[in-house]
Amino acid sequence: MNFCATSARIWQLVGYALFVLKIVIPLIIIILGIIDFTKALTASKDDALNDAVKAVLIRFVIGIAIFFIPLIISTLFAFIKSASPFIAKAEGCEECLLKPFGDTCQAYKAEGENIRNTQKQQASKPNEDGYEVRTPGCYFCNSEYIWTDSAPSSCTRLSIETSTGKKFTKELCEAVNNDPDRKEHTSTAQKPPEEDDQNQGSSGTSGSSDKNYVFVGDSIMDGICSNNNLSKCFSCVGGGLDWLNGDTSRCQNNATNNVGNDVGEHYNGQGLNIVVYLGTNDVMAPAMPSEYYLKYDELLKGPWHYGNIIVIKLLPLKSETVSGYNINQTRVNNFNTEMEDIVKRANNSKVKYCDLGLSSGDLEYSDGLHFTASGYKKIYETIKSKCL
Repeated sequence: MNFCATSARIWQLVGYALFVLKIVIPLIIIILGIIDFTKALTASKDDALNDAVKAVLIRFVIGIAIFFIPLIISTLFAFIKSASPFIAKAEGCEECLLKPFGDTCQAYKAEGENIRNTQKQQASKPNEDGYEVRTPGCYFCNSEYIWTDSAPSSCTRLSIETSTGKKFTKELCEAVNNDPDRKEHTSTAQKPPEEDDQNQGSSGTSGSSDKNYVFVGDSIMDGICSNNNLSKCFSCVGGGLDWLNGDTSRCQNNATNNVGNDVGEHYNGQGLNIVVYLGTNDVMAPAMPSEYYLKYDELLKGPWHYGNIIVIKLLPLKSETVSGYNINQTRVNNFNTEMEDIVKRANNSKVKYCDLGLSSGDLEYSDGLHFTASGYKKIYETIKSKCL
């Protein structure tokens, strides 16, 4: 868990306190100094002025020390982060202590809130009757179609009635039960992916044919698809989480604004495996990993309900920084570590995290971030061997 993200609010409060002290203490020193000198000048004792000077000097040293606190904190965190790569995520603590008003600290606070929301979702349990609150819709339960927002987890939520291609409404959901031919056709075609996997003698996403894979991602995935002739591919060059939410403003290509439904249309009755490579354009915004997972979870409960998601670990840059791009390897590493941690803690059988195990020395780059044609071919071959 990213401790600094979940405790960002506390670090920010301490940062506010330090900021106030740097303003208040000099004022107090000046006021007290004026008072001491006034008393010394009006006193009858000969050494009163010397005592006042000593008191002012002591307070002055204390005041100067306050301004060295940020340097001490920076030095301390630099030592902590160098001790272990994992502790490098202490950046959030440092940012909120030294720059409590900054956007980066606000982003860490948002990430902490998202982590807590994710934990609450994962901790939610069915009630004593075995039912749980779910997205309202048409569910296939015990050979019957029901429209409900409370169904056992064993029930499957359906989005499209296969006989007509129409999106399920309450009326259509109930109508299927009254048409034996359509009911049989729909229930056969829309079996949960787990049943198909068992028929193939495997589990998870293994054992499925290539035609059941859909690829979703940013410019890296776009390169993988175009250099390997992959037709079932959706990409937003320049985008990320915003694109999954329907915002194509950052997309530099002709990207769909409804990738959720468009990907879901590739379901063919035999399960759907969605290979996702996203995050490159969001690594400089610390709140992203947990927000990505929440979006994946939302899609799996909606248009991707028959699918499994394979999250590909972001590939390394050629060097720590890349000319022309607002990105660095440290933030890529932090993003990968946090995303892997969230997926593991969620323990969702429908979300798999896949590390390709490729280093910068294994890859051929075109600009330090993107790859050559042969580089993209190697990446795809590695995905097939390690993730599919």
